[in-house]
Amino acid sequence: MNKLIYIFLFSILFQSCQENVDLSLYNELNNVLSKRHQYEHSKRNYIDSLTYILNNGEGTGKDRYLILQDLHEAYFSFKYDSAIYYANKMQVLAQEQDDLFILNNTKIKIASTLLRAGMLVEVNDILGSISEKQLPKQLLVNYYYTKSILFFDLHDKHAGSIFAQKYWDIGLSCLKKAIEHCPLHSINYYSFSGLYALKTGDLALAAAHYDALFKNYTLTGRQLAVDASTYASVFKELGYDQKTLEWQLKAAIQDIKLVNRENTALKNIGSQLFVEGHINLASHYLDIAFNDAMLYGAKLRQEQVVQILPSVEAAKAKVIEYQKTRIQRYAILSSVLTLLIIGVLIMLFKQLRKVNEAKSVILDQNSAIKENIKRLREENLIKEEYIGFSFKTSSDLIQKLDEVRQDLENKLRSKKYEELKKVLNRGMVKKERDSFFESFDKTFLSIFPEFVVEFNKLFTNENKFIDDTSKALNIELRIFALIRLGICDSERISQILDYSINTINTYKTKVKKRSKVNNDRFEEAIKQIESI
Repeated sequence: MNKLIYIFLFSILFQSCQENVDLSLYNELNNVLSKRHQYEHSKRNYIDSLTYILNNGEGTGKDRYLILQDLHEAYFSFKYDSAIYYANKMQVLAQEQDDLFILNNTKIKIASTLLRAGMLVEVNDILGSISEKQLPKQLLVNYYYTKSILFFDLHDKHAGSIFAQKYWDIGLSCLKKAIEHCPLHSINYYSFSGLYALKTGDLALAAAHYDALFKNYTLTGRQLAVDASTYASVFKELGYDQKTLEWQLKAAIQDIKLVNRENTALKNIGSQLFVEGHINLASHYLDIAFNDAMLYGAKLRQEQVVQILPSVEAAKAKVIEYQKTRIQRYAILSSVLTLLIIGVLIMLFKQLRKVNEAKSVILDQNSAIKENIKRLREENLIKEEYIGFSFKTSSDLIQKLDEVRQDLENKLRSKKYEELKKVLNRGMVKKERDSFFESFDKTFLSIFPEFVVEFNKLFTNENKFIDDTSKALNIELRIFALIRLGICDSERISQILDYSINTINTYKTKVKKRSKVNNDRFEEAIKQIESI
């Protein structure tokens, strides 16, 4: 009852296992495939060490037999000819030792090796030469298991004939006997029981046995590769393609690590990928499987791989042809698109050029507008300051004239003619002119506070006319201050400053000669000095 419940629960569990195969298994497979030469090098070193011990050791006949057995095991799935060679040497040594146990053990190993090459008649003869009654229990398990595989292979070889069912029944019978001689719940017990259930079509029970095997034991080596591959076959029969591929990948990974050149799992993976349409990857794996089969040297394995390779190569060629057609179509489409893009780019370039031209015009206009705004703002500022300056100066002048008038009238009435002369002398006019210049300087520097600093930048340090911190202008700076205000005519400047035209021109020439700036550009540089 407990067994039936376990099988039922197991069946429900694996109905939810149709998820995609973990990509890490593909990555691990590709990783171990890239290290194949390293694994092979390690295996050859191991074989060389055994061969050295065999050729140079001085052990007993039994010791030599054990070394030969290790060499046979190393070559068993690596190189068929060498495996047979050492199996035959084991048989010669067993006959020399006259030891029935090791002789029968050797025969079973030779039969297992020949099975790999498909030499079924020879295997049947060898196993037929063994007396079952003379076999101890530990050899009976391998004997019946090997015999079961023989008859399963005979069934496959004669499928459809009248003998096929007979071979199948014998195979099942031998496998059942092998299970009966296994310790309960041992590795071989679960492994053979799972295989028996698979062969009899009890897939749920087969899956249950293999699940118990992998849960209760950490398998390694060829045992892991064989049982993982058979477990994959169970899933394949159950219709779980993804789980099938997953366990085939685990088996193939182990095969590669063991340098097992009978990597049936890799062949099966390639076949499944081919069915799923992954042609290139299928071809890659099948090529490796075929090359390994060639290196192993057993024709049966080569034929198994060769059966599917032509179909894969044909499909690969078809895919390549299809890809060529697609590439040609894409090339034509790309050319058309390229021409369209070039046409659009030309149009965009023309439009962009027009936009840039318009942008350039707009920027020039904006720049001109900004300059005009700046100029107008400066002119308004100058006008405002100097209108105020003019009103104040005129008001002050009127007030002073009135004061002078009253003073003159008083002195005339008093007949103070000498004092009257003093009032009318030139000193008074000079004083008023100096006051005018002081007010002019103050007003100008309020509009152009950096005028003195910027003016001095046009000269070397030794040629400066005034200190940068000065709050008053000298005659030279006053001339160019008037030019900065837009009064460029020398006659007009001479009238304002009360100097002759020649004097004004002499000052201008003297200043320009001491400047770092070219004479022709000096006044333009003055006009570039900015207001507040």
